[in-house]
Formats: sequence, structure tokens, C-alpha cells
Amino acid sequence: MATIREMAAADRPREKLLQHGAEYLTDTELVAILLRSGTAGRSVLEMAREVHETLFAAEIGGYGNVHWRDLTEIKGIGRDKAATLCAAVEFGKRLTRRQITSQQPNFGNAQTVADYFMQRLRFLDHEELHVCHLNVKNRLLHEQRLSHGGMSSSIADPRLIMREALRWRATALILVHNHPSGDPTPSPEDVELTRCLVRAGEILDVQVLDHIVIGDGVFASLHREGLMTGR
Repeated sequence: MATIREMAAADRPREKLLQHGAEYLTDTELVAILLRSGTAGRSVLEMAREVHETLFAAEIGGYGNVHWRDLTEIKGIGRDKAATLCAAVEFGKRLTRRQITSQQPNFGNAQTVADYFMQRLRFLDHEELHVCHLNVKNRLLHEQRLSHGGMSSSIADPRLIMREALRWRATALILVHNHPSGDPTPSPEDVELTRCLVRAGEILDVQVLDHIVIGDGVFASLHREGLMTGR
């Protein structure tokens, strides 16, 4: 394969971007720009192709859950290049979330909530529990991560969740968590926590609209499945 220097100027990733725009570059070419340079005996495009193929082969969870230590296992990728790639991925994820919230979506729709969290949670190898505090029009007031690594009874305490909802003057809330297995089927514990919150919300006038469970590209809505209430 020709090195970057040996390529025609119009075919070099950076020059191609400047002349035509980033949207005309392949994924590999975009990664090559982030890497900036190759190593002895390896062009930056060769390295970029391996990075791209490795991540999308899901060997380390895909771009959605890239970790810099995993990237350094690729020949030629040191801490600096790995940090640059991780920063770019995280920036893209944040832009996606901000685009959704800037459009003031109605979080009363389960699909909208799932879209907001899917890319952030679907690749995680641990559970995270989030709560969305909503106003009277079901617009997002505040999002809070309640737990990282699991949902213990102390962290998922309905009293603490409701106290935070009152602090934000929320009229409604939605719970969201992921299943690392990729299967979003609600567990008995998921159902019990949801029903406890529904009962607490009835007393405090904070409506629990839904509990969304994120899987690998799929989700479950306890509201849709009729699991929100019961004794």
C-alpha cells in the first residue's frame, strides 16, 4: 500500500477533507486524520483500517464503548493516539444527545427515550441506572445517573429518587437502565422497583411514566408491557 506521502494530494485524507468536506471521507480516512501519522513500516491508513475493522468486528464492543487501553493493543497505537480516538468518539456521542435535547423531544414517547440512551448504554459491560426528570409537557429538565455497575437497594432507593425529583420540581420521571446481556426483558427486580416508585409518586404527585430497559439495539418499556402497577 502506498504511504500518505506517495498518494496523490487529492487522495490524501486531510487534503481530501479540505477540498471536498468531511462527509466525502470514508470511516477509515476519518480515523487516519485522527491518528495523524503511521509508524515505521506501517502507513497511517493501514493503522486506521485495523482500528476500524477491530472496533466494528465488536472485539472490544464497537465504537460505542471504546476504551483507550483496548486501542493500545493495536500495533502502532500508543496512549496519545488512543486518547484522541476516545475523545472523538465521546464528542460524537455528546453531540448526538445534545441534538436530541435541543429539539425538545417529548419524553412521554418510549422510542424517543430509547433513542436518547441507546448508543450510550447498549455496549456497556455493566449496568447503569438513569432517571429523567420531566416538566409538565414531558420535556427533559435534568438527567441523573444514579448507579454505575449495578442497582443495589441503597442506590435505587425510591425515597432518594423522589427527593431528587422534587428538587428539580419535576412533574414526572422516567427510569432507564441497561442489561449488559443485550436482552432487555425486565427482571422481577426491575418490575418491583418501578412499582415502588409508582406508589411513591402517587403520594408526592410525581408521575412515573415509564421504565425503559436498554438492550443491544432493542429496548423494553414496562409501560407498554403493562408492568407499571400491581401489588
